[in-house]
Amino acid sequence: MTQPDTRTWIADVEGVKAYVADVDLWRPTGWSPSDPPQPGDMVWLAHEQTGGRARFNQSVMQDWAGLGWHPSSPPPSVDLTKDPHLVDVPDAPAGDEPPPVDDPLTGGVNSAPTEPTPATQPADATLSPVSTRSTKAASGGSTKE
Repeated sequence: MTQPDTRTWIADVEGVKAYVADVDLWRPTGWSPSDPPQPGDMVWLAHEQTGGRARFNQSVMQDWAGLGWHPSSPPPSVDLTKDPHLVDVPDAPAGDEPPPVDDPLTGGVNSAPTEPTPATQPADATLSPVSTRSTKAASGGSTKE
């Protein structure tokens, strides 16, 4: 015997609808009980095999149901305070050297540069004599020095 469906429709502050089992879990995140979706309403659907979620217009729900998409809850809220890449690092006490940080350009640890880098050198200092001649020839200048 099939269990009766105890899920109910909820809507967020933008009017997007979702189909959930426990309304109270979603109230703190701005969702509230709602009427079933009407034409033109956006609805959260989940794919039965992949678990992926997406918002669809109510008018295409039946078309996508044949491809495995059914009304669902919205994706879970993300708590950004739990993401170690997004949480602020406390400031170092005054007088201490800042800790080294990963340098995405070199893949190593970044520390104070001891030599000028290409970004801090004058443009002429980064050119070799060969490329200087090539540049002068390309601009119509003489290649003799």
